[in-house]
Amino acid sequence: MSAATAAAGRVAIRRAPASRAITGPAVVVGVTVVASTALLFATANPLFALLPPVFVAAAYAVATLPARVPLFAALALAMLADVAPSRLPDEIEVWHSPVYPLQLLLTDNLNKLVGVEAARISGFELIALALIALVTARAFAGDRTDAADRVAPARPLVVALVLSVGAVLTLEVWGAARGGDVRQSLWQFRQLLWMPVLALLLSATMRGARDAALFAGVAAAVSCLKILIGVYYYFAIAHPLGVVPATVTSHADSVLFVVSMAAWLAAAYYRPSVRRVVFAGALAGWTLFGLVINNRRTAYLTLVAAAVVFYATLPRRARRALALASVAALPAVGLYVAVGRNRTEPVFAPAAKLMSVVTQKDASSLTRDIENYNLITTLHGNPIVGSGWGHPYVEVVHAYDIAKVFPQYRFVAHNSVLWLWSIGGLIGFTLLWLPIATGVFFAARARLYAATPLDRAVAYGALATYVAFVIQAWADMGTQSWTTQGMLAVALAASGQLAVSTGAWPQRTRLFGASVPRGAGRRA
Repeated sequence: MSAATAAAGRVAIRRAPASRAITGPAVVVGVTVVASTALLFATANPLFALLPPVFVAAAYAVATLPARVPLFAALALAMLADVAPSRLPDEIEVWHSPVYPLQLLLTDNLNKLVGVEAARISGFELIALALIALVTARAFAGDRTDAADRVAPARPLVVALVLSVGAVLTLEVWGAARGGDVRQSLWQFRQLLWMPVLALLLSATMRGARDAALFAGVAAAVSCLKILIGVYYYFAIAHPLGVVPATVTSHADSVLFVVSMAAWLAAAYYRPSVRRVVFAGALAGWTLFGLVINNRRTAYLTLVAAAVVFYATLPRRARRALALASVAALPAVGLYVAVGRNRTEPVFAPAAKLMSVVTQKDASSLTRDIENYNLITTLHGNPIVGSGWGHPYVEVVHAYDIAKVFPQYRFVAHNSVLWLWSIGGLIGFTLLWLPIATGVFFAARARLYAATPLDRAVAYGALATYVAFVIQAWADMGTQSWTTQGMLAVALAASGQLAVSTGAWPQRTRLFGASVPRGAGRRA
């Protein structure tokens, strides 16, 4: 073989991998374009044409990035999809928000999109399952893509999350054994099962406070977009028709709006800078406007609760100054509430809503009292182990008949707390609620041991999330939303990791029979 021939062979060998590197993506792009075009002509629906590129992009992200990145993205899109009522008042036709395609792809069962009745799973759940499989496979293969810079969570929180998953599944078996409706049960515990699973997945992939702060930014962006959609709905859709809508986005947005605003205000306090203060102030103003047009009284109650929690986490000197300022503002606040409690103008909406919580004289409050009584009566039938999933609550006292608009109202009550008591009894409710109690403990303890402003802000954000979630759970189906459960999962993962990274709960500490060393961390 001549030298020229050998050299040509070496050039060909070197060029072959480059050729293959180009050919692979080209084939994927070509197949994607053909599939999208075929679906567009076959269905005449542009939404179906988006499925192939969305699937390819999602598969690439899942395969190459750390699992927390696509998981945060999926959570953000799922929260964005849960945005506005699908139906305006009776005199107006059905209206879908601009992000309605995301709802079909991520939060609704895919059978609505593909027409296959067996596809009773959402796109978000498929993504979560794929990420669980990926993280597990990487762990067995020794791949440190997800383990790099990861902060180990506190073991008691992991135990609490596992017990919560076990409680959900055990109550399904118990309910089915007692003749429960399995189809209804799957609807009842769907988000309740996924919340601890997501928290465990996040605990296995997050990098502690910095990823929690990253999610706070994502949540703030989603919050601003949802308020923008609500503004469009209010002023561009309903207002020209002479209709003042009762609400503009979902009930669960009270948690998202208030926690996002509170977290960034706390960040501006703990880590002050011109850019951060300006951003937090602008976000607070936009969020308060969103709370007014969304017109949910639980949002104002949540806002007050978040402020109380923030006050409780401040140093003594700051608490004293804030208390003096609050006392000085009492006359003005009292006058505002007194004047606005019976007014209908938007500027007085917070006063009117807060007073309605105190007086509880409206029809909605009275029907909730009736429902709460029925839930307590149901609990009396099985106070220790509950009824299990698949069973409706006992309707001893009848309120308004809402079966036409909500046929399953007895299977999922508005008051999620009392409803879970009736479903799980003393044992089941304790296990279902255990992650929240454990998360509050670790977040509060991490706040005491936090050595950096970022740690303090994240600890407060987690505490604000817990308070907001509990209020929403008590008020209106807080356990049945991807928004509330997704935010709760992030708060739990952040609390468990922050407890370890701050030294509030050293990883070597045993669950039983050992106490945390006094000098394990630095109190702030």
